[in-house]
Amino acid sequence: MTVITFVSCTSKEPKQMTAQELDGAKKEIKNISDQMLAAIDKLDLDAFFKDFSNSAEFLFIGTDGKSYDFQSYVDMSKEFVKPLSESSFILNKSDFRVLSNDLMLYINSGAWDLAFPTGDHIKFDTYTINCLFKKIENQWKIIFLQESGSPAIEIPKVVKEDT
Repeated sequence: MTVITFVSCTSKEPKQMTAQELDGAKKEIKNISDQMLAAIDKLDLDAFFKDFSNSAEFLFIGTDGKSYDFQSYVDMSKEFVKPLSESSFILNKSDFRVLSNDLMLYINSGAWDLAFPTGDHIKFDTYTINCLFKKIENQWKIIFLQESGSPAIEIPKVVKEDT
């Protein structure tokens, strides 16, 4: 007796998130993003990188168009913040794009002011941070980050003259 088994070649579509699951995911990601922006303002890179995926999957693309792996991005960020005394990111707009149950794009756009101990500043009137979050082991992690901004405006320290 011969038994013939038919195997379906079609894969099942993953179950979409319910409205409640989607709201929960958005709250989690917004909370992570808020913590990242607060860490930027404190120039605290340990807190900033807390929810990044330190894996070969991670990719950062800077405002100059160059791409970096995770460790290169960390190293570059350390050099970037060394000469700074203050940072202030003013969030003007944020938005979500759901790509799948385990991938979500979160976009932050605002203005960024960076200060140096000399009193000089660099300002970006528009600065956007695009974060691709992936659910890894039941936690949302950043696997891709891309930054873009308007040209930096250098604002020298104002010297007051005695009258």
